[in-house]
Amino acid sequence: MQCMKNWILLVGGFGGASGVIAGALGSHALALDPASPAGHSFGLAVTYLLLHSVALLAIALYRARGPHIGVALHLAAGLFTTGMILFSGSLIVATMAELPQLKALAPYGGSAMIAGWLAVSLAAWQTVPAQA
Repeated sequence: MQCMKNWILLVGGFGGASGVIAGALGSHALALDPASPAGHSFGLAVTYLLLHSVALLAIALYRARGPHIGVALHLAAGLFTTGMILFSGSLIVATMAELPQLKALAPYGGSAMIAGWLAVSLAAWQTVPAQA
């Protein structure tokens, strides 16, 4: 599917933009105090969103070297995306919309992020077909 060829790059870029927008909203529009519990969890969500966006961009860059990045890195990208949505997304939306029950999704997102990093490590042992 040609339109989804660069989905990792798409999600990485969108995640980065979302992280900057959320950071600005938290700081300016919501005027969150970083020392407050809400400000702390919001700031952590933004930080994790931005860090995992950069990780996705690194995977996309690695992919640009050749079309075969292997199953482990595709899995890592999917897990990072899931984690960004469940961890960062739930904390940001919960704070902005004052829906604390959404924070219950954060541990699942954190687990997906951890699994994504383990998948990146697994990729070190995966053999990728050489380019012709």
